[in-house]
Amino acid sequence: MSFEQNIHNYVVTNQKYSAPMRRIRLFSVTMISIVLLASCGDDNGFQEPIDVPTAQAQFFNAVVDSPNLRITGEGSLAAQTSYGSVSTIVRAIPQADRQYQVNYLLDNNEVNLFSSVTQIDINNFQTIVLTGTMAAAAPVVINTPPFDFAEGSTNLYYTTARADSDAKNAVSVSFASGDGAAAYNAGTGVISITGPSATETRAHF
Repeated sequence: MSFEQNIHNYVVTNQKYSAPMRRIRLFSVTMISIVLLASCGDDNGFQEPIDVPTAQAQFFNAVVDSPNLRITGEGSLAAQTSYGSVSTIVRAIPQADRQYQVNYLLDNNEVNLFSSVTQIDINNFQTIVLTGTMAAAAPVVINTPPFDFAEGSTNLYYTTARADSDAKNAVSVSFASGDGAAAYNAGTGVISITGPSATETRAHF
C-alpha cells in the first residue's frame, strides 16, 4: 500500500469516528459539570420538615334540651355533636379570628342557634362547651396550652427504662422469721416464696 493510500485511509478513519467521539466527549464533560455544580453551594440535600404552627378545637354539647348540633365555619360543616358528647377535633389557623355557627335541623331546615367568634393561640387546644338551653345557649371557652413541663428531680417522666430499673429497685422483701424463705429479684421484679421444708415441718412435732 502506497504512502498516499495510507494517508487517505487515515483521513477517512478519523472522519468516520471523529463525530461520535466528539459527542461522547461532550456528554462526558456535561455530566462532570452537572456533578460539580450539584456539589457546590450550601444545600445539604433534603432538609428537616418545618414545624408549622397549628391550633385545634373541639366542641362539647352541654345544652340540656338540644338535638344534634351542627357546627359550621366558613360555609362548611366543621363538626357535630349530640347532647353530652364531644365532637371530633377541628384544626384551625392559629391567632386568627374564626367565626362559627351552631345550627340544628328543624323540619329538614337548618336553624341557627347562635354564632360566635373564637381565636386559638399557637399550638393550643381549645374546648368550646356549648351551655345553657335551646332558648338561651352560649359558649364557654377553655384554652389548654401545649404540654411543656421541664423534668426535674421529683416530676420525672415515665419511661420503660425507669419502670424496669428505678421502680423495681424501690421494692425489697424481708423474711423476718418462721419456716420457709422469701427472696426478691430486682432484675426481674419477681418475688419468690419457698414453703417450709420437710425437716422444718417435722421439727414442730
